[in-house]
Amino acid sequence: RSFDGTWFDGDISFVNPYYRVTYSDGDISDLTALELRFLADLVFPEATISFHSGDLDGGWSDGTVVEPYHKKHGALWVPKGYEWQSSATHSWLVQFRDGVAAVALPTERKVEERADNPPGSWMSLSN
Repeated sequence: RSFDGTWFDGDISFVNPYYRVTYSDGDISDLTALELRFLADLVFPEATISFHSGDLDGGWSDGTVVEPYHKKHGALWVPKGYEWQSSATHSWLVQFRDGVAAVALPTERKVEERADNPPGSWMSLSN
C-alpha cells in the first residue's frame, strides 16, 4: 500500500476469519479474501489502471479507482460475451478522463500489456 506517495511492503498472516497484513510502517489491516485479492492485483482507491473498452468505444483508457462498486453507481459496463466473468463483487467505480464508469476488474481479465487483448481487459498502472 502507499501513504503520501511512499510504498510499504506487508507480511500476510491468517487470523480467522481475516487475512492480516502487517505493513513495514507498523500499520495493520484485516482484510477479507476478496479485499486481499484486490490488493494483490493493485486495485484500491486512488490506484491507477488502464481499461480496454473496445476499439469502437475508444480502446484503452487510463483512470483512477474511486471506490468499490455500489448499486448507487448504476449499471456495470460489461464487454459483450464476458457477462459470466463480471459481477458487482469484482467491480469498482473508476474516474476516466471523460467521466466515471463502473467496471468489473476480475483477475481473470488482468493483462500485463495492451497489445492484442479483448474488450474488458485491464492492467494496473500503480507500482
